[in-house]
Amino acid sequence: MTPFRIHRTTTYVKDLLRGKDMAYVHSIYKNTVNLSIPGDGNEMIALQTYGSALSPMSLILGPSEDISTFPYSVGETVSLVQLISLSNAKITDLKLHGKFFWDTATLNQLLEQVIETLKKSKKKDGFIAFFPDPDKSDLELPLLMDAARKKISQIIKDIYAGTSHQELADGLSSMIGLGMGLTPSGDDFLTGVLSAFALTGSKDSLLYLKLSNAIYENMDRTLDISQAFLRLALIDEFSEPILLLQGAEHMHESADSSSPQNASSTLLSSKDQTAMIARAFGGIGHSSGTDTLCGIYFATKYLIK
Repeated sequence: MTPFRIHRTTTYVKDLLRGKDMAYVHSIYKNTVNLSIPGDGNEMIALQTYGSALSPMSLILGPSEDISTFPYSVGETVSLVQLISLSNAKITDLKLHGKFFWDTATLNQLLEQVIETLKKSKKKDGFIAFFPDPDKSDLELPLLMDAARKKISQIIKDIYAGTSHQELADGLSSMIGLGMGLTPSGDDFLTGVLSAFALTGSKDSLLYLKLSNAIYENMDRTLDISQAFLRLALIDEFSEPILLLQGAEHMHESADSSSPQNASSTLLSSKDQTAMIARAFGGIGHSSGTDTLCGIYFATKYLIK
């Protein structure tokens, strides 16, 4: 067969595949084929149609490639050399380096941008149904979403009541696997929480340290693909729209610098840019993008308190 020509991928995928040729077909969908890479880490990569949102494990096909011609079935072994060609692929680094100084004013600016992005979203399912006010109890929500709303509302109360970081982390990690789909809303929310700590250079927070450990220990409660995204989040690898909140091109320019710069110089804030960010997050899954934004909102509020 002629290999699929890859239009875009990531440094994570490029490094992961170095020296590897075999993969297993995990699952096949209309716009995505998920492949498992043998090894201790249970890593996954995803062939995706042209125009899909770029995640750390993405292999975005070229515009003339037809994913429906994928010639293998679930469970089969494939040769990556025969399946894909990376010769002309654009490689993007999606790792959040966190070398920025975020003062309270800049955190508030981020919070305002997340709120505006949520307002512009046309999505109604998932956590956006009760954010940014999970205390509202008069909403008609599906049973799972109402359970999530109550959990988050209680955790917010616990934060202000001085509950221990371990108890807060346990409460948050109890949302692993909560929701429907390949990446349940609870998992996407937690990815957003982790990304906010990484985005703002706040990974030394006790809550982050306790939460990341709790997620690692409990991620087997969710589905394979969602586990893969959570593992990536724990090493600061996130989908491209998250980088837009900081200004990807500026962030990568400063990634090799030893001196942090103030995030306000790179934080995107104009109406046009907010609309662009809303479209980018809207392109992630059914409600994954907005669920992630809700997690960023929650964690940013925590950092401001």
